[in-house]
Amino acid sequence: MRPPVARWLGRLGLALASVSMPVAPGLSAQEYRADVVDSAAVVVATTLAVHSGSADDPQGFEGLTHVVAEAHRVALERVPGVLSVEATVTRWSVGWTVVSTPAAAARVLRDLESADVMVGGLAETIDDARERFRFTAATPAAEVDLEAARLFTGFLSAWARPIRGTAQSVAAIGTSTARTRWASLLTAPRALVRVGPPDVVAGTAEGRAATDPGRADRPQVATSAPPTMPWTTPDRMAITREVTNVWIVAAFPIPSDLDRTSVDHLVHRIDEILNPTPPEPGIIGAGVEVTRLPDGDALVIRATVLPSSAARWEERIRTIPSGISPPFDPEFFRWERRRFRAHLLLRDAVPGQRSRRIAHDLLATGSFRTLSEEAWSLEPDDLSDAAGRLGPPRILVLGAAVGGEEPAG
Repeated sequence: MRPPVARWLGRLGLALASVSMPVAPGLSAQEYRADVVDSAAVVVATTLAVHSGSADDPQGFEGLTHVVAEAHRVALERVPGVLSVEATVTRWSVGWTVVSTPAAAARVLRDLESADVMVGGLAETIDDARERFRFTAATPAAEVDLEAARLFTGFLSAWARPIRGTAQSVAAIGTSTARTRWASLLTAPRALVRVGPPDVVAGTAEGRAATDPGRADRPQVATSAPPTMPWTTPDRMAITREVTNVWIVAAFPIPSDLDRTSVDHLVHRIDEILNPTPPEPGIIGAGVEVTRLPDGDALVIRATVLPSSAARWEERIRTIPSGISPPFDPEFFRWERRRFRAHLLLRDAVPGQRSRRIAHDLLATGSFRTLSEEAWSLEPDDLSDAAGRLGPPRILVLGAAVGGEEPAG
């Protein structure tokens, strides 16, 4: 039986894109590389995703990974031919997505993992991070993110520390500390993905899918193992603040064996429920995403609402999964599935989004999906089954007159 990565790559032969996974000397079992050929591309998108995030910052140096990510972003923006660079820091990962001209692709590939590329402007970037921290750290959104992380992971967890750090921890970061952190990122599990035209990213003469038979894939979860989820009991925390809006964050734990494309379908449906056209009264903005936690993944709904509508929206968000039912008509399901597939393909048509999605798939599971085919495999009951299998939510409500006691400290 072929390993999971090879099975997925083989399936890509049916799509317009072809994939190669060239093997570099010294490539570890926890490093994934993929070249995705897009014959319609006129730019090259390169993503480096590293399985180490702000939760790995040393005690007293919170915000270190964010500073390093920004320093590397600034360094990459100086490369001739680079059109845009996006740095993303989460509690479990850090990544950079670079969109460049084909002529600059080789240098981007080299500089993304260079030990010295950001050294020149490191001190200036650290100073800039300290300055910007003054304007971003004390916002309600930053407090909401921190309090939600504490509710979902525990107040003493490293995952409950602020991604951007504190004023004291950012002030303690120096160039030596940043270089040490960068060196540790270069040895962490990572995925490097390029999406671009065949004359730039084709890894074999024929452009076939290829994988290294000597490189072990990430261990797979045994099928007999029972599924797990981050928690099995609900919780709620309300914090009153002298602000004009109310923020609601609800996290529903996802069973570890739930299919990723079914989860994507569920995210898409919930986003449409939260954001109809025209928008519903009382809501300022809402979104939904899948977030990684120390013990698994959670589907997280975030909403900013008016205080007068807070109770109604909290209850609505709490009950959204239970309100998703199987389609009443087979033809309606086929229409909905085509619409969801179009959504996936439109998102993947953006080279930067596609390379980032593939890199995170590889980093999380050791394989990546052919979304156009995955969507066709969805069955009528998959969406409601996925919603029904979500665990009980943990809900944070922060804002004006939200009720409940404010936690000490």
